[in-house]
Amino acid sequence: MKRAHTVLLALAAALALPVVLGVETSPMLPLNGAPDATQVRAGQENYRRLRDALAGPPPTVEVRLTDADARAVATLAGNALRFRRVDAGVAADHAGAAVSVALPFGLWLNARVDAWPSDGFPTLTAKVGDLPIPAFLTRFGLETVAQLLRWRGHDLPQLADLVRGFDVVDGTLKVTVKSPVLGTGIADSLVGIASDLADGERTATIYCALVAAETAAPQRDIALHLTRAMAMARPATPAAAVAENRAALVAVAMLAVGPRAGRLAIDAGRRVAACRQQQDPPMLAGRTDLAKHWSLSAALGATVGDDVSEAMGNWKELSDSLPGGSGFSLVDLAADRAGLAVGGAAVDADRALAFRAEMAAATNATLLPLDATALAEGMSNDQFKQRYGTIESADYRAATAGIDALLRRRGVLGSR
Repeated sequence: MKRAHTVLLALAAALALPVVLGVETSPMLPLNGAPDATQVRAGQENYRRLRDALAGPPPTVEVRLTDADARAVATLAGNALRFRRVDAGVAADHAGAAVSVALPFGLWLNARVDAWPSDGFPTLTAKVGDLPIPAFLTRFGLETVAQLLRWRGHDLPQLADLVRGFDVVDGTLKVTVKSPVLGTGIADSLVGIASDLADGERTATIYCALVAAETAAPQRDIALHLTRAMAMARPATPAAAVAENRAALVAVAMLAVGPRAGRLAIDAGRRVAACRQQQDPPMLAGRTDLAKHWSLSAALGATVGDDVSEAMGNWKELSDSLPGGSGFSLVDLAADRAGLAVGGAAVDADRALAFRAEMAAATNATLLPLDATALAEGMSNDQFKQRYGTIESADYRAATAGIDALLRRRGVLGSR
């Protein structure tokens, strides 16, 4: 650990002076607009292509990204991370990303990184304000982050081994990477950087116990699965309660959504392979889709946090508003926000122990009131835009605030 601290101090010292000197009095980038349904759908398609590519056969696979793809991803990332000024793109001969971050006293930190074609890992150039950062220092920063993840137990190859080629052809970025990547732990490592993943062993234990209980006494209500999970341990300290609650909520999500929810717990997917069984999916308010929305949002709220989780719920509904989807649903959104409330309260150290008793006595009505199922559903993208404009408009914020108020009035878990 001392070694990690030494490297961090060296990196901070190397970057501190350029950052201070690069502070400016105005932003480099304009405000981002709210992501629209088309950008969300493009982001989903890019994610699916990336996921499939990273699971490809050895020794390498090629990942492609257009300028429009890069800008859509940047808009979504800015929306999720609350960065109001962020951009990315693919030019004729390189790819780049930039951000403007507001500082106190009306100052701004403007930063840009450009990646240039190479037979291996790309050549990187960076600027903070008008101050260039040497390429070796930019590379050193990335290598340091990767090394810190290795010291934390993540199986990460060297960057030069991971990225085997980087090129821009006809306005399309083509990155050749080592494959299969998904089997190396990289996906979990990247998710774990900005989140508190559940303990994989404990999550798997709870999940397998839930499967066994469901096999012995089938029950469709998601609330019962939550009460079963809460009965499996009696943590004595707030820290232990936070860890146990996080693992329990991810395990319940795995039961409702499937093994993919296990990505929110380190290595849980591999650990539960032997106990998986085909069962009827849990329900909430008589619907399986609401059980999925609630449980995944609760797990996300307990691991990733509110901002990213809330954004993902909004994106899902925007995508559904396009042709081929079920329509934008405020009912689904209510289930998302109810789950987020539980997830946040469950990992609040000041509440985690006491909140376990409330979760242990949960009913479907305390997870999502029936009133919420009367909200508007099935809106097309045109109807959504006519009624709300965007997911960042005052009208839309009023709608979500109204949902939260409904949850509080009905005493939904975590909403108080």
